[in-house]
Amino acid sequence: MDDIKKDFTEEELEMLKKLEMRPAAPDEDCPELTEEDFRRAYRAKDGRPLHMQKENETITLNVPSWVLGKAKALGKTADASFLSRVLENAMYDPKIIEESL
Repeated sequence: MDDIKKDFTEEELEMLKKLEMRPAAPDEDCPELTEEDFRRAYRAKDGRPLHMQKENETITLNVPSWVLGKAKALGKTADASFLSRVLENAMYDPKIIEESL
């Protein structure tokens, strides 16, 4: 905490100490989360709603042989789970989506 003290005034540090002692309590600006809030929550990692995390469909997809070669060259096996993760990540990148349309 010593390195943090450099960035704050004595008054601000005193306020932070007092806040640290206060119990957390919901209020109108930050209400307690409900079960519905948790159901609608998104994972921070990829932005998918919780209810979509385990839904997978099996499809047949033709890919150029160089794609599989590149996956292998990266030291990854060209298995479906790796390629699925690459596709998922691409779907959350607007630039990739725009370039692919």
